[in-house]
Amino acid sequence: MVDVVLPLNSSIILEPAETVAFRLQHDTEPKVLLSIHNASEDSPVAFKVKTRRPDSYLVCPHQGLLEPNGSTSIVLILRQKDCNELLQLDAKERQIINDRFLVQSIQMDQSFYERAKRKTSKDMADELTRMWAQVDRQSISSKQLECRLYRNMEEELQQLSRTRDDPPDTTNGVSIRGSSRRVIDSRKGDREVIVLRKRYNELMALVEQLTVRRDTLAGDLALIEQQLQQVTMDALQVRGALGGTNESIRLRGP
Repeated sequence: MVDVVLPLNSSIILEPAETVAFRLQHDTEPKVLLSIHNASEDSPVAFKVKTRRPDSYLVCPHQGLLEPNGSTSIVLILRQKDCNELLQLDAKERQIINDRFLVQSIQMDQSFYERAKRKTSKDMADELTRMWAQVDRQSISSKQLECRLYRNMEEELQQLSRTRDDPPDTTNGVSIRGSSRRVIDSRKGDREVIVLRKRYNELMALVEQLTVRRDTLAGDLALIEQQLQQVTMDALQVRGALGGTNESIRLRGP
């Protein structure tokens, strides 16, 4: 059932209406379906969905148009690397991760809607981008959706119960969130160190291989130089012998 929640000056209905829940599993990209419905009987709307952490979440598609009484579905995706990092936190730390999505909408006149719908997908996206840059900010309706990050159904139920019965302590929320972020950043740093150390070891192995090859080539070069010197000496001796033979032939001439 669709949750009927209409923000001020808005005609859109969101499902889910308040929070989006991502179930975390190793080496996956958790997905959540966000439905947007235009409850207006006569006005089309434009919408866009933004995330506070574009490096961690994907929104597909992130903007569009809805005809009167029209609906669409948006896919929200948590990237695999961030999913794995969140699984390294405990349930309490995950509960206070403050990730959100922002859904914005604005009513459009019918002529703009019809003109934009006739365009190609790329041209319509460009048209919407220009429109969002030019509209009056006060005419835009905004609704924030909180992210709920859980590992299994039991943890989700605990989160819901804790949120209802024991709201998060906003006094300590910042420091806890900072601690969680430091845990994630620390693990990112550890992973980068491991990657750099592996790369260093690979480079040192390559240096060792090249050094052995250089020494081998140097030895081969020295041997070739010795052989060249020997061949040169042999050639000079042969040349000298040939010179003496020619002189004897001239002395015994007719």
